[in-house]
Amino acid sequence: MRKLVLAPMALAFLAACATHDKVTSAPAPIVISPAPAASTVVVQPQSPAGTVVVQQQPAAPMVVMPASAQPLRAGMGRIESIAPAPTAAAGSSAGESTKRVGIRMADGSIQHVDTVATGMGIGDSVEITADGYMKRS
Repeated sequence: MRKLVLAPMALAFLAACATHDKVTSAPAPIVISPAPAASTVVVQPQSPAGTVVVQQQPAAPMVVMPASAQPLRAGMGRIESIAPAPTAAAGSSAGESTKRVGIRMADGSIQHVDTVATGMGIGDSVEITADGYMKRS
């Protein structure tokens, strides 16, 4: 009889340790690297001894369109990356304490979410719920 009373109490204690943090879908981070400088070799036949002249061409301007956020997908996963979310100056409405979290879902895909949750670590197991929360235990 005593064991039957302790089991529900232990489950209640473990449930109290889990955290529920609101998350919103976020686009994957974009890594921008400068385009390599283009070189053009021009051979001028009029010059003595076949001189080769290398002229630097200006790099074409790079236009980057940020990806749009995909809808949240509920399921289990593990945290793979944690980074500060872009600030409002960069075109986002995220606050200073907002983090962009990359989660590798059980199906192998990666989902990015923004959250103000604290105490997260790489490798933590999480569940994204259908109502937009991230559960950690």
